[in-house]
Amino acid sequence: IVMLDGVFSASKKEHNILHVDFESLMKATEKKSTEPDSFFDRNMPASKDLASIIYTSGTTGRAKGVMLTHNNFIAQLDSSLQYFKVFPDDNFLLVLPLHHAFAFTANFLIPLHCKCEISMVENLRTISENMKEVSPTILLAVPLLAEKMLKAILAKLNRNPAARIMMKIGLSRVVGKKVVENIGGRLRMIICGGAASDPEMLKTFKKLGILAFEGYGLTETSPIAALHEEGDIRFGSVGKALPGCPVRIKDPDENGIGEVQIKGPIVMQGYFRNDAATAEVFDGEWFCSGDLGKMDKDGYLTITGRKKSLIVNREGKNIYPEEVELAIKASDYILESVVIGYRLNGETGERVGVIVVPNLDRFEEDRKEKGQSMTDDEIIELCKKEVQRTVKEIADYKRPRRIHVRFEPLEKTTTQKVKRYLYSMDEA
Repeated sequence: IVMLDGVFSASKKEHNILHVDFESLMKATEKKSTEPDSFFDRNMPASKDLASIIYTSGTTGRAKGVMLTHNNFIAQLDSSLQYFKVFPDDNFLLVLPLHHAFAFTANFLIPLHCKCEISMVENLRTISENMKEVSPTILLAVPLLAEKMLKAILAKLNRNPAARIMMKIGLSRVVGKKVVENIGGRLRMIICGGAASDPEMLKTFKKLGILAFEGYGLTETSPIAALHEEGDIRFGSVGKALPGCPVRIKDPDENGIGEVQIKGPIVMQGYFRNDAATAEVFDGEWFCSGDLGKMDKDGYLTITGRKKSLIVNREGKNIYPEEVELAIKASDYILESVVIGYRLNGETGERVGVIVVPNLDRFEEDRKEKGQSMTDDEIIELCKKEVQRTVKEIADYKRPRRIHVRFEPLEKTTTQKVKRYLYSMDEA
C-alpha cells in the first residue's frame, strides 16, 4: 500500500502487506529504474497491448467489457486536445465515476497528460460546497448534472429582482461573474457527455460567461469520437469527428439519417471474451455505434437516437424517443420521462407511449405558494396535461398516445442513463 500524501517514519509490513510512502518508494526505486535491463524496461507495454477493460453502461441490455489499448488512449489524448485548450493552472473537477470511460479519459488521463490539477468531490450532495473549496476551472458532466446545476443557479437568480432585470436587458455576463464567484470563482468550461444535452441549457451557461458544449462517443471509442472546437460551437450538434478518426453515416434515409460509424486508432480492440458480440459491431474497419445521426456539409454531427430505441409506426415513419423526451423536459412538473413504442393487438406498427415521473419538488413549491396540496390523482392528471402541452410543437405522429405516470424514479446506470430495456407499455 502506497501512501501518496504524507510520510511514514519507516516502511512497515503488516498482515503480509508492505506499507510505504510515495516519497520513500521513489527514492528506493529511482536508481534501479535507470539500470540496464531494469524491471521497467523488461515490462514496457507495447502500444497494442491491452491497457484497460471498461464495461459499457448497459442501457439497452447486458454490459460488455470493452478492451482498450495503450494506443487507443494515446490517440484519444492527441486528437481531442486539438479541439480545446488545457492550461497548467487548470483544475478538473471529478464528479463522475472513474469506471466510466468519459471520466477515465477526459477527467483523469487528460489532466494527467497536461500536468494539471484534479479535484474529487466528496459525493453528489456536496458538489456545490466542494466547488467553493477547490475552485475548479473545468467541469466534465453528464447532462442531468449540468441541468440540476443550472436550475439551482436560475432559481437563485429568480429570487433576486436586480439579477432578473439584468438578465432581461442583456447583462447576463455581469450576473454570470457573480454566479462563478459563488462556485469557486474560476469555472470557465463545462463539457457534457454520456447522453444528449438540451441546447437551451448550453446556451444559458454561455450567456452567463461559462463556455458549455457537448461531445459524442462510446466506451468502444475510448470514448470521445466527436467534439466541438472551442472557438466554433454549434448548439444542437455534438461537434466534428476527431482528427484522424473519421465518422460516417451508413445508409442515410431521405432526411440524411443513418447509423453513425467510426474508425481509426480510438476504436476498441473488441469485447472481452465475446467474439460473437465483437463481430456484430464491425462493418469491415468501421465500428457500428448503434446510434442514429446525420451530418451537415461542414462535418458537424447531430445524434437523433438509438437504433434499438427507434419506434416505427404503422405508416413506416420513424420516431426518435429522444426528440419526444426533450420536448417533455420543458415542463417543470415532470422530472424525467422514457418514451417507448407499444403495439395494439393485430397492428403491425408501433404507437408512441411515455412513462413520466412527477417533479415532486415543483409540486411542493406550489403547495407552499397556494397553501393547498394536490392528491396523487390530481398530480397524475396534471402530468398528463403537461405531456400533451409540451409535445404540441412536434409532429402529430410523434406525440404519445398512452401516458403512464409513476412516482418512483426511473432506474438508471451509474452515469444517470435510463435503463430503457426495463420498461414497456402494457398492451391494451
